[in-house]
Amino acid sequence: MPNLIFQNNLQSINSNDVLVASFPRSGNTWLRLLISDVILQIHGFETNTKLPVSIDDIIPDIYQHNVNEISNSIKLSNRLIKTHELYNKHKEIQQVVYIFRQPADALCSYYDFLRSHNIVSRTEDKALFVLEKVDQWLEHLLSYGYAKQKDPSKILFISYEGLHNNPALCLEKVFDFLKIDGVDHEMYLKAVNNHAFDNHKKLELKNRNKEKENYFYRRGKVNSSMDELADHILLKVREKTQDVLELAKNLEVPM
Repeated sequence: MPNLIFQNNLQSINSNDVLVASFPRSGNTWLRLLISDVILQIHGFETNTKLPVSIDDIIPDIYQHNVNEISNSIKLSNRLIKTHELYNKHKEIQQVVYIFRQPADALCSYYDFLRSHNIVSRTEDKALFVLEKVDQWLEHLLSYGYAKQKDPSKILFISYEGLHNNPALCLEKVFDFLKIDGVDHEMYLKAVNNHAFDNHKKLELKNRNKEKENYFYRRGKVNSSMDELADHILLKVREKTQDVLELAKNLEVPM
């Protein structure tokens, strides 16, 4: 059955919107939380790990929420919208924040997410899944990478690893790119502290429905796939993706 919310949102998106884009499980939700926190602070809200306004009312998910129903308490010149689509679906958009992640880490996390939601079989081998899906990771990154090369000012590249190592500086780069005023460094630091991985993991555990086994927050680590995949699988992924990953790193905003 087609996703009607997604189809309607595609019709609603216009060139003034800003996309927060990524391959699945590459840090999109974390980045949205950080951006949303700072936006709320700009609007006078007191923020903590559980935000006073849902991120989906600030940066809606194109697959799950009507992009025309942004919170009335948030006044921005451009809508921010989350997507996992290839760039070709959104090529009319003039601004994109693109977050990418090392492929083995992203694909291991994607496998666990789909498995926890019974979208892939619990008997399906993780290594086989990673090897089968690596071409999708390549296609996704290249779709935005080629667009970035064609028009460098249009797309901001940020890596999950860079966000992990220096989240406040990444946030500063994002807000400079978006040209959103009224921000100071203390706002970035507060957002980073609010949305530390351990804080969200604890909140998820506290609010978890005990009848469900699926978790959204997994490990939140860099190079986590090294503990999950055999060396020869990691080598295959590395050999297939290293040139494209190097391209992405070269396109990444300087830190």
